[in-house]
Amino acid sequence: MKASFSYYILALVVQIKGIKKAFQKTPLDLKILRKNDVPETPTRLLDKRMVQKFKVLESTVTQIMGSLEKLIIYVPGGAFVSGPAMHHWNLLAELSESTDFSIWMIDYPKAPEHGILEISSNMDSIYDLATQRFPYNQIILMGDSAGGTLLIALVQRLRQRKKALPNAMFLMSPVLDASFSNPKISALESKDIMLSKVGVQEAKKMCSQGVPLTNTCISPLYGSFQAFPEVHLFIAENDISRPDQELFAIKLCQANVPHHVYFGKGMPHIWPLLPIVREGKNVRKQILTILKKRFQ
Repeated sequence: MKASFSYYILALVVQIKGIKKAFQKTPLDLKILRKNDVPETPTRLLDKRMVQKFKVLESTVTQIMGSLEKLIIYVPGGAFVSGPAMHHWNLLAELSESTDFSIWMIDYPKAPEHGILEISSNMDSIYDLATQRFPYNQIILMGDSAGGTLLIALVQRLRQRKKALPNAMFLMSPVLDASFSNPKISALESKDIMLSKVGVQEAKKMCSQGVPLTNTCISPLYGSFQAFPEVHLFIAENDISRPDQELFAIKLCQANVPHHVYFGKGMPHIWPLLPIVREGKNVRKQILTILKKRFQ
């Protein structure tokens, strides 16, 4: 089935903005990559529910108030060097308008000013605070790209420390292996309209700050997935991170983890978040339906 007309419009916009070109340069031009950052909450969210900000270590958490019993922790992508962007806030607006969950948007410290060990420590502290304020089995972890990386690695640490796990995870195009050494990646390079291997690798090296790229804190594919909570995994066909996501799905199956894979045929990286694209709108409706059924 061919992609929608709206997708081709967006693909043209992505090309004009030069997003992939920015990921083809070394060293990375952080000014360009951070150009679309939206650190402040858009006004239309403020109109719907009470919003407040608070700090956890070096992270800024924006809380959109909903139920005092249910929480979505959202960790946005941005290759560890940028974000959140407007498409992240748009998704949270939909979640807030259509469910009664409280939502935490996590603006974690970015590379190269901060490294993966510090970012991981921030994630641990945020989750610890969340379990103090909300029942752990009513917490949903949700994220895209590098945000998915951080969430998977967080759950691996929770398992190692024998801490309470969240109810479920929703992962949109998570990056599983910072080394990008999978031989299948090269065949997708020309089809990926957003990412380029050389630039993404550069961003991961910036973030690793001496930590091996195969360390599970930045490449959770090399860790264990035993006893993980239920995983909803969204994979795009034309995404250089797809081969590692497919390995992740296999490992979830081998570990007997309940999981559901949603495949975006012809779609690029993080397609569920893309504005105006029909395929993205459809999958966001799916996410809302799943959340409502799970917590009705």
